[in-house]
Amino acid sequence: MFARTCSKVANDFPGVKFEEMYVDACAMNLIRQPQSFDVIVTTNLFGDILSDEAAQVVGGLGMVPAANIGDNFGLFEPVHGAAFDIAGKHIANPTSFILSIKMMLEWLGNKHDDQKCIEIGQKLESVIYDLAKIILKQKILVEIKLPWSLLKKLSQGFNLSGSLGYKITSLTLSIPRIIVSSLSSPNPHPACGGIPQSNACK
Repeated sequence: MFARTCSKVANDFPGVKFEEMYVDACAMNLIRQPQSFDVIVTTNLFGDILSDEAAQVVGGLGMVPAANIGDNFGLFEPVHGAAFDIAGKHIANPTSFILSIKMMLEWLGNKHDDQKCIEIGQKLESVIYDLAKIILKQKILVEIKLPWSLLKKLSQGFNLSGSLGYKITSLTLSIPRIIVSSLSSPNPHPACGGIPQSNACK
């Protein structure tokens, strides 16, 4: 019934390519050809499994935002949940939390037709990429001192999520404060690119 319903709804959107796929083939292709996917519509159990797999493809659960969106309200949070087991250890990767805020700002902007809100979300995402470049460079320079150890490290694989969790926590503690000040002040924080406050995001 789920597949039939998806196919029926797809007929209303001829400009969107629709393809039905068994879950095992989907899991394989997420590894083999991740770029071939745009949106996956599936049931809750399969979605939980495939979303965790997709998170690993891009670096781990610490990288991935999540949203539960209804007709009137949206709930945004890291895909991994609260992660109480690493609380206070200063090893948590806040990327998924910050990108969840970015998704929330985009959703609010689209819902209320507020381009400034969307732009703030995009600026926030660009900050993450800039920090990631700095941290990965610092990690290689500080932690890996000898060429042979660098080769050994790379040969064993480089866990992007773990790397980003190394120092990014302390660097991004101020980002939520920057967002709040940008949304509530007529003189936004320069880190947000001089974007004026947004009506939808007040």
